Formats: sequence, C-alpha cells, structure tokens
Amino acid sequence: MHFQLAIGNLILPTESPQSLPMADTQPSPNLPDGFEWIACPCCGGTAHTLARQGRDWALDSNRLINVVRCNACGLHFVNPRPKIERLPAYYPEEYSPYQRQHGEIERGNKISTTTRLLVLRWAYGAPEKRPGALGAVLARMLTACKDIDSFGFGVPYRGGGKLLDFGCGGGTFLRRMAAVGWDVTGIDLSPVAVQAVRQGGLAAVQGTLPHPELKPRSFDVVTLNRALEHVPNPRQILHEVGQLLVPGGQVVIKVPNFDSWEIAYFGDAAHSLDLPRHLLQFIPATLQTMLQNAGFKDIQITQTCPTGSLRKSLAKVHQRGSAMPLDQKLQSKMFLRRAARAAVRTGHGTELLATATV
Repeated sequence: MHFQLAIGNLILPTESPQSLPMADTQPSPNLPDGFEWIACPCCGGTAHTLARQGRDWALDSNRLINVVRCNACGLHFVNPRPKIERLPAYYPEEYSPYQRQHGEIERGNKISTTTRLLVLRWAYGAPEKRPGALGAVLARMLTACKDIDSFGFGVPYRGGGKLLDFGCGGGTFLRRMAAVGWDVTGIDLSPVAVQAVRQGGLAAVQGTLPHPELKPRSFDVVTLNRALEHVPNPRQILHEVGQLLVPGGQVVIKVPNFDSWEIAYFGDAAHSLDLPRHLLQFIPATLQTMLQNAGFKDIQITQTCPTGSLRKSLAKVHQRGSAMPLDQKLQSKMFLRRAARAAVRTGHGTELLATATV
C-alpha cells in the first residue's frame, strides 16, 4: 500500500514497513511452535505472495506475523497462522470486546441517552418503537448535524425483527438492538461473553456455526460485526449464515479494510490490523467474491472510517514509545475527522460494511 492521503494542502505520508520480498511464499519446516501453513481460506490456492509483516503484540512481540495475498483470488490472510487449539490464548477473559463498550445504549447522562435512543429508534427501530412525527423531525435534525454512526451502529428493522449476532462479545450491539425493539440472540465462542449477555437478560449460545440450538430459516438478519476476520473457516461460516436466514433475509458484515490509510500509516500499530487475531484481511473485491461464492446476492459494500479506531492506533504508537509524522495534528479531533473523511473519499476507509441477501 503506497498511496498518500491529502487533507487540504497537507499530505499525510504512509508508514514505511520493512522491505518485503514480493515473491511467492514457500512453506518452511521452521515454523513457530503452535503455528501451521494453510491454503487460501477462500479458494484453496497454495501460491501466495507476502504482502505485509507485523509483530505479534498480543503474545510475543519478537515474533513476526506474515500477511500473504493469494495469487489466485487475491484474499489476504495470516500464513502461517496459529493452530486452532492455540487461538484461545489470544482471547483472554479481559479481551476488550468481552467487556462493556463505549457504545453502550445507557452511556452518558439522561439527556444524551434519551437522544441516542430517539435517533436509534427512528433509524433502526421496530414499528412500535419508532418516534412520532415530532420525534422524527428532531431525529432528522440531529443526524443532519452529526453522523448517524456516532449514535451507535445499527441495522434497519427487517421482517419480524429476529436478529442473530455472530461473535457477539459482551453484547453491546445486542443490547442496543434490543432497546429499539429487535428480538435478538447472540453467539460467541467465549463463555465469559455469553454469560455477560445472559446476565443482561438476552439470549445467547456458546459455540460457532452450525449450532444445534439455532434452527434453519429462523432469522431475518444475521450480523457479523467485526467477527468474520477472526474465523479460520469463513466459507463454512457464510454458508451456515445463509442456512439460518429466512428467504430474503439479510447478512450484515463489518470488517477492517486492509487497503486502509490507517494500516498504511500506522503499520502494525493499526487498531484494525490486530495480528494475528485478524486471520483474514479483506479488501472490497475479496469480500464481494466471498459473499458471491457463498450464494448471496444484492451485495452492497461501503466504507467508513471511525475516528475512534484512529485514536486507538495513535495510542498504541505512544504506548510503544514511538512517534509518527504529524503526531500533534493527529491528536486533534477535528483533524482526525478530516483525515477520516478523506480516507473514505479516496477509497481507503478503515472499515468495510457489506449487506447481502439470500
């Protein structure tokens, strides 16, 4: 990734990673303990090109992690990757998505919480939860002044409002959608996360897909909100998602964009890179291909660039005792918002948001 981001008359440089050999990678017998070489998780291809390296800041900062590009389909993925039985070590009980998050529905004082609920119910709520005419006017005014995602990510109400969140973590998104009238269920591998959801009075099951407690054709929407990049078997997961959806049901996927300015600038300090937990690294074309191969249609992919992700990346740089060009400017909320808008405008946003139907 060798682009530059222009903000007004200012050019933000990209990070310069170590020189990478742009040759096909060959499996080596000298593997780190607990790692394995794999074929492409999308197409099964075995010829790959090294695209980026970063350190394993989660468990061993002396270990370099390779992100390779499949020469056949273009998917980027970690290779060699941690073996399946080693993956739980990367998700301890204190892993942040298992905890209550910044986007909790009750965050803030009574006025700010009421305002958030008004906007979320107007945008995503069940028919009986949507505000009246005066409330709708106020919600439109609020979203004209402030991006709707700043009130919390949501999904427009659909069908009977039955929603499954795959990789639900501690339930921040589930609580938000339940508050605006959805009938929600979560699924996560972590017993800590599932217990947190259940303690909040919502339904959740532990495990992955397929799951015996989740019946075919029983959900109007399945969301994978920052989850698909973590799974070792994306083709199977997307196939099972299709089986769970009612005819015309929708899958909503949010994943990091590997072609983002954030990753190009911050390198392995980028919050959205997170090696090796993010086993898969998507760009719009490869996300589109994977959804098409899983039988989905009406695929739409857009980009976003949350400033919160940029702030977390900058914080990681500082925690490691490093500095970046334009460090002081990047601590300005206004400058970060301008950088985020420029990244999306040029096709290098931090996140990809995909919707598709069965």
